[in-house]
Amino acid sequence: MRENSIEKIVVGTDFNQLAAAALRFAGGMAGRAGAELMVVYADSIRSRL
Repeated sequence: MRENSIEKIVVGTDFNQLAAAALRFAGGMAGRAGAELMVVYADSIRSRL
């Protein structure tokens, strides 16, 4: 491992157009750095309390 090298990149998404652009950007970074790309999706549940 090189000092200050990127090993993993985590990208959050909700599958909208801006998130897709962020994913493409992060994918390019990961490819250039030889890093692992992890995509995370989370959603909220709204309850009637």
